[in-house]
Amino acid sequence: MAVPKVRARLDAARDGSLDDARRAVDRLDEMLSEDNTGGSLVADGEPGIIIRFPGANARIAQLPIVAEPGSLQGELIRIGGRDETAHATLRDGTRIYTCVVSHDLARSLGKHLFGAPLRLSGRGRWRRNQDGVWDLVDFRADAFDVLDKGNLTEVAQKLQAAGGFGQGDAADAWDRLRELRAE
Repeated sequence: MAVPKVRARLDAARDGSLDDARRAVDRLDEMLSEDNTGGSLVADGEPGIIIRFPGANARIAQLPIVAEPGSLQGELIRIGGRDETAHATLRDGTRIYTCVVSHDLARSLGKHLFGAPLRLSGRGRWRRNQDGVWDLVDFRADAFDVLDKGNLTEVAQKLQAAGGFGQGDAADAWDRLRELRAE
């Protein structure tokens, strides 16, 4: 039967886990917006909306952009520029971020191309989309840190070997954390 396959593709399109299905949903939403309307996909006899197409309504309900200090992290996969600014591109899993950086920062970043993960710090502008997810509009980085590639177990072992938090057992550590929080 085709119903389980269709349902799986619809679920993947809704949650964004299947790129070609998500592109199809986005294209349909764009066409509805061009026609100055919106819509939704529902299944006969089942309650609730499977996929919402805000279309033209998304233009009306667009939330304002928020600017604030922040950071992005990932593997540096590209660096370059043609004018007075340079651009650094990070990959964090499936997400790609492009940041504006100075030429000096770009030169410093260059040696980390395809290397250890980095955290770029600076000022970004974000907009919350209709699904409640914050999307990056633009980001200007002014500093970076090289991150440890180790997994959680390796990092915990390094911390323990370095003396940990200086506490004898977990109860002492919790007590000390509570004290620090109260300060």
